[in-house]
Amino acid sequence: LAGFTSLSEKLGPQGTRDVLNPYLEMMSSTLHRHRALINKFMGDGVFAFFNPPILPCPNHEAAACDAALACQQSLKELIQKYSRTPLAESFKQLSMRIGIATGQVFVGDYGSENKLDYTCMGDTVNLAARLESVNKQFATQIMIDGATKHAAGDNYVYRKLGLIQVKGQTRSIPVFELLGWKDQVSPENLSYATVFSD
Repeated sequence: LAGFTSLSEKLGPQGTRDVLNPYLEMMSSTLHRHRALINKFMGDGVFAFFNPPILPCPNHEAAACDAALACQQSLKELIQKYSRTPLAESFKQLSMRIGIATGQVFVGDYGSENKLDYTCMGDTVNLAARLESVNKQFATQIMIDGATKHAAGDNYVYRKLGLIQVKGQTRSIPVFELLGWKDQVSPENLSYATVFSD
């Protein structure tokens, strides 16, 4: 969630819980519908991944794109749901950033004898986290890497942003904004994405 630290400061502990829990519940439900495995909640963030051995997901790159777009839609529905409640103004301020990267990772139990987590680790995980953060600089909502775009296919509209080198990586990678499903993006946005890319 963008700017949630400032919002939670105004809301206080109880108000933060009253906003954050419905949000996390809505996101969890949406991600599960798209066959994501939710690994953990990190404050107001959600770490989820696709196609682990325990939950195979064919075409997982497209599933991740579908999930990201569906989560954005679910957030709009959540804001509408609370529009006539005392927390309406707080929900109206919610805005989400998403980063998606595709590649090989190590999946399994990590941790200590006292606590183990079934999770995934590797450069791809770090890249997805960096892309989520880099959305701030590009004023975008969903940023994906070139590998995701290539594998997800032509059912979506992308805006080419260029090449970036994220902290901790030695090579530059192509990044794109995921704008939406091809049949749902307005002609204006479609034209803008084409002109911007050119």
